Amino acid sequence: MHVDLKKEIPTLSFSDEFSFSPLTVGMTGHRHFLESERMRIKREVADFFEKLCVFWSKQFHKNNPESISENMLENNPENISENVSELNPKRKIPIFVLDGMAEGADQLVAEVVLELRKRPECDFLRLVAVTPMPMRFYREDFEDAETLHNFETAMTWADAVIELPLTEMNQKMYETQARIKRRPQYAQLGAFLAENSRILLALWDGMDLETASAGGTGNVVRLKVEKSACLTESLTESVSESMTESVSGRIAECGIFQVVTPRTQEAQSVFVSEGNAFFQAFWGEV
Repeated sequence: MHVDLKKEIPTLSFSDEFSFSPLTVGMTGHRHFLESERMRIKREVADFFEKLCVFWSKQFHKNNPESISENMLENNPENISENVSELNPKRKIPIFVLDGMAEGADQLVAEVVLELRKRPECDFLRLVAVTPMPMRFYREDFEDAETLHNFETAMTWADAVIELPLTEMNQKMYETQARIKRRPQYAQLGAFLAENSRILLALWDGMDLETASAGGTGNVVRLKVEKSACLTESLTESVSESMTESVSGRIAECGIFQVVTPRTQEAQSVFVSEGNAFFQAFWGEV
């Protein structure tokens, strides 16, 4: 399911005078992970977005040199991140962060985006909540009053909301007053994220490549690899190569960045997990 985000959320669209389109970063991750790892995971997510802001600014200026004066930029990322704050916000191209807003990894990423977009160098971050089903159904998936409250609070942080419709099967079930099936809705969300994200941020333990259920984090990762067609061999075969530099580079070109997020003591790093290396492989040296 591909959507034109400019049409879907016109209030977040920017002028067509630039050669750049908004960047979309989809977010997938586990609802439950080791609490002892939360602070590390949050730091790594923040580091990813901080580096993304710098690299995105460099890409923008490279493709739109008319947006700044000739002497404003030097070949120094620190200077770029400082100077981008001098631009008129309406002359910045946004980064849309597509987030399902579920408990756990989704809300952690939303918190980071909320914090970073207050900074001038990252004020083009836009949080787009993408719910796997209409809100009246989605609220039922939060198990108690506390998790529902946390979800509703997180939704207030969103700059825009996209509610995915009921699947055809579920629409028929709803019309006959039967209880809808949740898994097809989450599968639809996973497919949406894989289809509409140039970069997929995966808060993932690196497990279950073959067995993840539709809509699960491992399944979304696989869908993104398949859509990108950036690997000639299977993902499982690539992982078994112990991530040589060439394989790591090609997986970065797939547009997948992993923050290792263990649900148990078992977890593995499957993708490039260092921001500079990832963005250099994804965009090339800029």
